[in-house]
Formats: sequence, C-alpha cells, structure tokens
Amino acid sequence: MIRYLAVPFLLATFLSAAFLSTPIPLWADPPGTAPTEGIRSRPPATHSLVHVRLIPEPGKIIENATIVIRDGRIHSVQAGGPPLPGSQVWDLSGKQAYAGLIDSYSTQAIDNLSSGAIHWNSYIQPQRRVADHYVPDSALHGKLRGQGVTARLVAPASGIIKGISSIVATSNRPRSESLIQPEVAQHIRLTLPFSRTRGQYPNSPMGAVALARQVLSDADWYATAWQRHESSTSAPRPKRDDALASLRGLLSKQQIAIFDASNELFCLRAKEFSDEFNIQGMINGSGHEYRRLEQIHATGMPVIVPVDFPMPPNVSTPEDSLSVSLGALMHWDIAPENAARLSEVGVEICFTSAGLNDPGKFLTQIRVAVERGLPADRALAALTTVPAALFGVEDRLGRVSPGYAAHLFVTDGDLFDKKTKVSETWVDGERFEIVDPPESVEAQWITQWNLAEQEQAVSISLTGTTAKPGGELSWTPAGADKAKKIKLTKLRVLESQLAFAFRGEPFGVDGIIRFSATRSVEEANVRWHGALGLPDGSVQASVL
Repeated sequence: MIRYLAVPFLLATFLSAAFLSTPIPLWADPPGTAPTEGIRSRPPATHSLVHVRLIPEPGKIIENATIVIRDGRIHSVQAGGPPLPGSQVWDLSGKQAYAGLIDSYSTQAIDNLSSGAIHWNSYIQPQRRVADHYVPDSALHGKLRGQGVTARLVAPASGIIKGISSIVATSNRPRSESLIQPEVAQHIRLTLPFSRTRGQYPNSPMGAVALARQVLSDADWYATAWQRHESSTSAPRPKRDDALASLRGLLSKQQIAIFDASNELFCLRAKEFSDEFNIQGMINGSGHEYRRLEQIHATGMPVIVPVDFPMPPNVSTPEDSLSVSLGALMHWDIAPENAARLSEVGVEICFTSAGLNDPGKFLTQIRVAVERGLPADRALAALTTVPAALFGVEDRLGRVSPGYAAHLFVTDGDLFDKKTKVSETWVDGERFEIVDPPESVEAQWITQWNLAEQEQAVSISLTGTTAKPGGELSWTPAGADKAKKIKLTKLRVLESQLAFAFRGEPFGVDGIIRFSATRSVEEANVRWHGALGLPDGSVQASVL
C-alpha cells in the first residue's frame, strides 16, 4: 500500500513547497535514536547562495560571492564560484549578506533551586545553569531574526550571584538543538535584586557587596580545602556546597564574570571587586558610561552597551519643563553617543537589545548610534566578532567562513542605512524568510447588490490587519428603521485581492454568498472590481 502512496505524497510535498506561502523546513534532521513516526522527512540539507555581495566579517567584502551551506555549516565561500551540484540554489542578485548578529545580553527567569547542597542565602545561586532550564521563546526569536540576530546570550534573571549564562540560537528548535555554548559567564549584581523578599538579608547595596565578597572568599577557601583533602590522607573532607564548588572556574580564570552595572559608578565597583579576587570581568552597562569614560577605559573591562535610548522629555509647556532636570535633558541628548564615545577611547563594546519595549527596533537603535558617531565597521564588529571572541564562540560564530555555523542574514542594502530591510535569516542552515509586519486593513465601502430580486445598498467595513482581519456588512432593509449587521467569514485581504463570505439568509437567499475582487487604480482613485457568487451558481458583477 505504501508503494502506491509514495508518488502522490512526493507530488503534494513539491506543490506545497512551490505554492504555499509558508515554506517547508530546510534543515537536515539531526541524528537521533528515537524511531520516526510516519513517513521520514528528508528536506534538502545543502544550499548554494549565489550572486550575493558578502561582508564575511568587518572590513572585508566579497563581490558576487557563492556561499555553500551543508548540514548547518558553511561549506565554502568563493567569489564567482559555481553552486554545488545537487544543492538548492538561491539567487541573491542585488542583495548583501552578513554574518549573523549576536545579542550580547538577555535574561530568563529560573525558579530557585530547592535540591542539592544549596547556599544558605537564596540570592546566591551560582550553580544555576541556563543550559539546564532554557526554554526557546519563539515570539522573541521571530523578532530578533527580523533584525539579523541569529544568537543571543541568556543569563539568569535574578539574584546577586545569579548563575551561568549560555549562548543559544534564535531558531525555534528545542533546547537540545538550540544550545551553542552551554556555559559562558557567571553573572553578578553588586546591589539588591530588582525583586526581593521583604526582610531578607541583605537589605542594602552595601550588604549585597559584603555578601558577594564573603561568598567569593568562602569559595576560595572551599577550593583550597578540597585540594588539601585530595592530596593528603589526613585532611578532613569538606562539607559539600554546590554553590561554592561552582565558582571554582571563575576563581581559576576559566570563566568570566559579567557584572550588572545599574549606573556608571557600578562599573568602578565591579573593577574593584574583580581585582580583589583576581577574576576576569566585563560590564553589562546602563547607557550612562559616557559620564566616566576615562575611568571605565582604565578598568580594561569590555562593556555591553544597551540601546534603549530615552524618549524626549516633556517640555511642551513652561510648567512641564520645570519638572525636567538638566541631567534628564543631557542624557536624552547624549545617550545615543554612548557607544561612539566608549569606542573612541578604546573600550571594547558589544550590544544588547535588553530594555527595548520592542526587540524588533534593535537595528533601528544601532543605526542611530552609527548616525551619532560610531564607525560602521566597529558597530558591525560589536554585533559579530567582538561578542563571539568574548563569549568563547569565535570558532563558530561572528564570520561567514568555511567550518563556521551557517548563521547569516541577507539585506536589500547597506546594513546601517535607514531604509535597508532584512529579507531572510539563516540559523544553523535553516532559512527563515522575513515577512513585513501586517498592515492595517481598516476601510469602508458602500455598494449596490441585487439580492432576492431587491436592490440593496450595503456597507462593507473592515478592521484589524492583513494577518488578522475582521469585517461586517450593514444595511437597512426596506421599511426598517434600524440597520442590520452580519459578520464576514473566510476573510482574506491582500495588497491587490479581497475575498470574503457571508450568510445569505438575512438577505432572503438560502446558502453562503461569496465575494472576491481585485484592486485597481483609476485616475488616482482605488477601485475593487469583483463578483458576487450566489448559492445557485449565478455571478453578479460588483464594484467597491
């Protein structure tokens, strides 16, 4: 029986790929041991992207490049090279391609641990690993892919010593297939957490620093005690403490610390802390670093720069302007230059979308920073090669080069031009076409229909967007005082097509009536020319 179903199934698969607006997945199935349920899918695993202007890394350009992707990795990159025989070919003439961008900081809430040898203070949870709890956020990833972001750092959201972050791909695959680098950095906040329990120690910023210092001192002692125990037959075995044990990599410089700095002074506090315990650190900035440029440069610590620039203060009336401080006005004016000023004095920077109400504005904000003085090559490096090196994934991410993960995106122009749009993003060899956000379809027309041998003036009202449209018909029957309304069904609104259906009984017609039309422009006036399909098979011309 399966023999006879194979041909129709393959034909249906081909037609779906050719005609449906939702593309079939383009990644190869990863090897696994679980048996396949149903018919095994084998989508193409090899792709050739041809005739594209490639920026493989900051400062380099390859004209008319051919990029071959095989099994989720970059197989080859050549100028004017032919597509690989047997691969699926994508013609990108007139387009530009870049290495996938890296969002250098985001968070995920992780429940407090309740098992194992945990620390006595719940603010201290360095043993937490995002890799053990990560849950992909498909809505967020969709927005980030639209910005060319193919990987992001995810850190635990709360605590003073918060736990270990991971680098994850912005695909929609499960955790086991999304993790790129399971362990990246230990995250530390040298002040009180945003959410805290009333009455719990510490209850002041000074107490938070004291607690963190005590924990690092205890961890140093703990490591020494274990070394003595393991090298001596007489030294006692230390009591197990998973929190202190997990800090061994940080104290031995096998791991970096990322310090949350809620203002520019916390950058200096982070430097003192890292010097005291001889650990390597970097700063998750606040956007106010321009206030202490030379001091922050002297720390030698890289800075993750936010781009959630402040909105203009309300100074519309003299009374409103009195409540706006000079500091607020200055920050509104200077904040977009923060990245440029840091880079100019030699601070290594990368970027985060954290703080933005809409991550879909990430590129827009980066372009503002470029417009306000940050060189384009440095901006691109801060989104690719710099975070890749800082987070230990420079052998996989940050460049379009043979052997690297197939993380890249395609634009219709220069990346930092305001009008440039991202058209597609590739994550681990999986292609995601970027579709423009849905547009509003709100409109109203009045037309004349002859239904049940009666001329009837009908008003058609549309609401919502192209992705989720809504609508209704309204009319006033002969002799009636009030208008009647009925909802439209099977509503579809495209740029040049309109279609819907509605029940005919309120008009004296048994069955479903269908309407479809195409858009035309006549002397600057938009018209919809269509037809009304009645249940008896007859068709009535209609113009909206």
